Amino acid sequence: SKKTHHLIASELESNPDYQLVLVGHSLGGGVAAVLGTLWRETFPGLSVYAYGCPCVGPMDTYPKNLNESIISVVGEGDPFSSLSLGHLADISAALSKLCVDDELR
Repeated sequence: SKKTHHLIASELESNPDYQLVLVGHSLGGGVAAVLGTLWRETFPGLSVYAYGCPCVGPMDTYPKNLNESIISVVGEGDPFSSLSLGHLADISAALSKLCVDDELR
């Protein structure tokens, strides 16, 4: 993020009419959303478009005005867009129980 940040800052300084737009799909959308969160103060006018983006953080940790710069588009029924690390931990624990219970095998 730091190396890319310096390069982008330099390019935007050389081209004052340009604004930064981050676009990503699936995991790339998650990366774009995280970078957009990290860089929101540094790059005024930053816009992020994330398509099919996974959950990349708890909503209560984001600033209230962040949703003005990050647009997330999710297809109806897309399971990966609502999947979080907490969900994966729960699934892992449930599968572990199933594996050790002979009646459930």
